[in-house]
Amino acid sequence: MARTATLPVINGESGLARYLAEIRKFPMLEPQEEYMLAKRWREHDDSDAAH
Repeated sequence: MARTATLPVINGESGLARYLAEIRKFPMLEPQEEYMLAKRWREHDDSDAAH
């Protein structure tokens, strides 16, 4: 007999739902902007770029 996995229900009170709501508060970076910030952080240890 095969067992099926039960997935958790995502509602307003779940940790995942809270996490997704929090990350939606921040704007998405354009790919080039993300690349340049990562490069500044890596090459110059720029903590502002990392933040």
